[in-house]
Amino acid sequence: MRMIFHDRSFLIRCTYTTLAAFLAWSITAAVPSTVRAAELPLGLATGSKEAHMAIDGKQWTSLPGSSSPVYEGTMIRTGKGTASLLLKDGTQFELQPRTVVGLSGSRTAPVVKIAVGRVFFRVPATSQTAIVTPSVRYQATASNRQEGAAIVRAAATTPLSTDLVGEIVVNPRGGSRVGLQKGEMLTNSVSDPGLHIIKTGQSVYIPKVGPSDPSFGILLAQALPDEPVGTDESAAAGTENTLEGGMLSGGTGAGTGVTVGTLVTLGVIGAGVGLGVAFSGDDDNDKSSPSAP
Repeated sequence: MRMIFHDRSFLIRCTYTTLAAFLAWSITAAVPSTVRAAELPLGLATGSKEAHMAIDGKQWTSLPGSSSPVYEGTMIRTGKGTASLLLKDGTQFELQPRTVVGLSGSRTAPVVKIAVGRVFFRVPATSQTAIVTPSVRYQATASNRQEGAAIVRAAATTPLSTDLVGEIVVNPRGGSRVGLQKGEMLTNSVSDPGLHIIKTGQSVYIPKVGPSDPSFGILLAQALPDEPVGTDESAAAGTENTLEGGMLSGGTGAGTGVTVGTLVTLGVIGAGVGLGVAFSGDDDNDKSSPSAP
């Protein structure tokens, strides 16, 4: 009898020990999600077809047509699909097929790293968002921000005349080309630390020279298996005549191609239709577009 009681006590202790261990593991596993849930997102994203995202940069999941929050460290790859990204400050991006990007920074000063692919963008003049590629860093000029400071709203449903509108194409070798349809952008090349200004109507190609941020190698490795990365560079170049070593406003453009000519048509995103952004309080007819975070 005493032996039976001892065995039961032993089993009870083992059961409690197992439950306690399981509870401790569950709490530990839930901590990252709880911390991430309490963190304010940098913005929202939607996707189509093969678009995927990894909030922690490790576990990839399909990017749905409904709005998904994005945080510092989030990666997005489009595969054969597309994705839309809306940041808190109103900056909008349309990611085309075979594009890989990563997010960092903060809600007030986000950084969008484009490792490869083609991205259309619309940037409010007051935005502090930086767009970074392996070869160059782009940002709105201070003059644009001052000019639009009184009228730009983060939750604007239509573009304003002060918004920057354009596209960036990054090839697998790290070279990047930006074309501006509206506005001015500051550029800071990795190979030429001087600041330059790209103006409306210009298309500027900056090759990658020397080492770049190692994070771009990590991003580039996230492309879908068996899926070629990048874009058709001949199509991206169009019929433009590139002038090597041209002069940019604000400094010399050694090794930089400058073109003033026909840009890729960006009328859709410029008219505020391409991203189809729906904000809180608007009708819900377009469920595929992100709402303001």
